[in-house]
Amino acid sequence: MWQNLSKPILNNNFNKYKKELTKTKIDYIEKICIFEMKPFGYEPESKWKKLKKIEMSKMEKFHQQELKTYVYEPRNSVAENMQAKKRFYQHLR
Repeated sequence: MWQNLSKPILNNNFNKYKKELTKTKIDYIEKICIFEMKPFGYEPESKWKKLKKIEMSKMEKFHQQELKTYVYEPRNSVAENMQAKKRFYQHLR
């Protein structure tokens, strides 16, 4: 999962998400991640005023549709990491 850290930054990878994601998907991602994005220098495409108007029920409906469309099959290392985090957070309760 961390193997790309030693590789150089891809110059042609800038704003690639704009070609691959719809405006709706970008808005949903930004609504969820906006407060984590800003400290890392990522400016959202949409203003917070617009993003906060997005209803969570719409995002949940979209999420449920995507779960039916895409099969999530993480690599073993990712699945193991997710399980380790799950055990860790359960232990904190």
